[in-house]
Amino acid sequence: MKNKPVTIKDIAKELGISANAVSLALRDRSDISDGMKIRVREKAAELGYKKNYSAASLRTRQSKTIGLILPNITNPFFSEMYQGVEEACREKGYTIIFSTSNERYDFEKNAINNMINHQIDGIIICPASDRKSNTQMMKKSGIPFVSVGRDADDPEVCSFFCSDRKGGYLACMELLEAGCKRPACLTIPLEFAPSRDRVEGAKECMAEKGLDPGSLAVSFCNATMSDSYNAMKRLFEDGFSADGLFVFEDSMAIGAVRYLRDAGIQVPGQIPVIGYNDIRFDLLVEPTLSSVSIFGIQTAYRGTLTLFEMISGTFSGKIKNIIDPMVVRRESTSRR
Repeated sequence: MKNKPVTIKDIAKELGISANAVSLALRDRSDISDGMKIRVREKAAELGYKKNYSAASLRTRQSKTIGLILPNITNPFFSEMYQGVEEACREKGYTIIFSTSNERYDFEKNAINNMINHQIDGIIICPASDRKSNTQMMKKSGIPFVSVGRDADDPEVCSFFCSDRKGGYLACMELLEAGCKRPACLTIPLEFAPSRDRVEGAKECMAEKGLDPGSLAVSFCNATMSDSYNAMKRLFEDGFSADGLFVFEDSMAIGAVRYLRDAGIQVPGQIPVIGYNDIRFDLLVEPTLSSVSIFGIQTAYRGTLTLFEMISGTFSGKIKNIIDPMVVRRESTSRR
């Protein structure tokens, strides 16, 4: 026969105190002495007490659970964003229900619906990059939510993000300052807003420096190391003549650098290369990869703390929080 779960009343009976005192001690309330808290926790552990989160949710009308929707988890940048959300949740005692959109509007919509049905307290979302907004559904539900990593493209939605246009500008400037005159860009298709904005930022930089922005050679591939490796191989077989390379994100940049090394092309001696997102793997490749940092961990962490303020009704901050991107210069763009 299955044993009954240990309750607060059981702990109270063992200690000879009230159930209310046990409850307050387990919640770390300041009106209970530290000595009593220790006694209660030790007895709870001894008896095998486990908190009933469903009951707590009914009392507080909060589940202490938030939803997190990211484009994918295989990209190290989004893994770092997950880390930022997890760190904030750990500090505040929240649990995460996680889902990925695979950059698809319909997957994202299903994930939002599932999370709302699970009666979570709020949602952190990095919107699918096609910018077909699912925000109206969340707004109608009344559930608090915050967009991180990308602007939700809605003036009423709280967002934490870096300007991709400015990031593209800075990446191109790094190549020009490294001595490049004919930079190229390897990116995902321009139908995705982050790609489009980064390319436009690079062209803006070229125009400002007196170069023809139309001369920026733009090529496309999927956002994987293997695809960028093969894309670079095809470009060189077709007569690639650029003297610098800006790559949409770091995993792709690592694949591009690997091809250049295998082909005997010196980086940065013949072609300086800069990536985007500043993931930790950038330090493990040779040469180490320069990148545009958009502060994924910090952005996700700040966005999650803001979500907790919304949940508690104490939010009074800014709606649009634009973080300045920054070039992190490493060996792949060291000066000639």
